[in-house]
Amino acid sequence: MNNILFQVQNIGLSGWANIATIVSALFAVGALLFAAFEYVSRKRQRNEDNRPYVVVLLEPSEASRQLFNVVIKNIGRSSAKNVHISFSPNQQMQTGNGNKKINDLNILKNISFLPPDKIVTFFFGSYLDKE
Repeated sequence: MNNILFQVQNIGLSGWANIATIVSALFAVGALLFAAFEYVSRKRQRNEDNRPYVVVLLEPSEASRQLFNVVIKNIGRSSAKNVHISFSPNQQMQTGNGNKKINDLNILKNISFLPPDKIVTFFFGSYLDKE
């Protein structure tokens, strides 16, 4: 213990300057690592916040509570591109040409562009027709 105290007392001004430089460099490296972590974290969060979010809902029709519409909404902040939607199970629905499976509809196979806050709605069928 006395040996360590003796060595600390014998450190000159240039020795203390070297120690201060090393400690400052360690703090600078720590600050740089923290800044890099914050940058990556905020960039990831910004990308997540600005991406499109497409939701598909089955809502009662305004015409009657026994009729349903399929509603496709982009609730995100940017446009959705090349959207493909499929239902499981592949439910049967009424169309002008008779009954069809919902996954056979062309509108669900490729929505090439869906801007933010855009809503696509179409008739699905009647509550009385569904199991």
